Amino acid sequence: MTAVDRLRIALDGAIPGRPAAFGLTREPDGPGWHPLSGLDASTWCADDSAVTALGLAEVLGTAVLGRVVAALVLTGCAIDPADLLLHRHELGFVDAVALRRPVVLSGPGDPIDAAAAAAVAVLGPVLDGIAAATRPAPLWDVVADSVRGAATTLTLYRHDGAHDVADALVAALVAHGAPVRPAQREVVRAAGRSFEVAVRVTCCLLWTTVPAAERAAAYCTTCPHLDADTRAARFTAYVQEQAGRG
Repeated sequence: MTAVDRLRIALDGAIPGRPAAFGLTREPDGPGWHPLSGLDASTWCADDSAVTALGLAEVLGTAVLGRVVAALVLTGCAIDPADLLLHRHELGFVDAVALRRPVVLSGPGDPIDAAAAAAVAVLGPVLDGIAAATRPAPLWDVVADSVRGAATTLTLYRHDGAHDVADALVAALVAHGAPVRPAQREVVRAAGRSFEVAVRVTCCLLWTTVPAAERAAAYCTTCPHLDADTRAARFTAYVQEQAGRG
């Protein structure tokens, strides 16, 4: 069994019953597939709003670096972002990811640093393209939020060390030039466990797109605009919901 085979099995099983969460499509086929390297994501922007820019950065960060974090936590191997293919759903989100080549990043150095260097080199120009087509927004902060969010999800399913890997990856992104601000952490007790939950550094602003009467429910669980008690209550409800799925 190759390193990529082991990687696919591990990612498919990261969340029981939900292989698409972190998994890699084995045989990408049909329309809608785009290589991340050289992607002109400005063509994915429905308008020039900051909401669009932030949302697209979240989509890309989750699809790309969410899997990088999962791969590092579960196997110790790093996925090369330059080797990724993204499948864009007709509604605009990325619903599948695949490898262009059956390889993982290898070498004598730190795989976290290698993954971060590759991410800045490949994802940086993509984010620059989004920024050029939209209003100013802290896109790398959103990407880093997606890294921390992936670690929280992995921790929920008892993949130990996920937060340490995420912190190291974010630090390595900064070392390679990504402008990322530090995140605040809160400890939440839920379902008999203690969780370290990172508060989002940047608001996605999606709540601004819904009617005022619906905005209370539109904030993200870890939104910086919510107070700590509300974030804790929402995260507890999320943990209980995930436990119910299992």
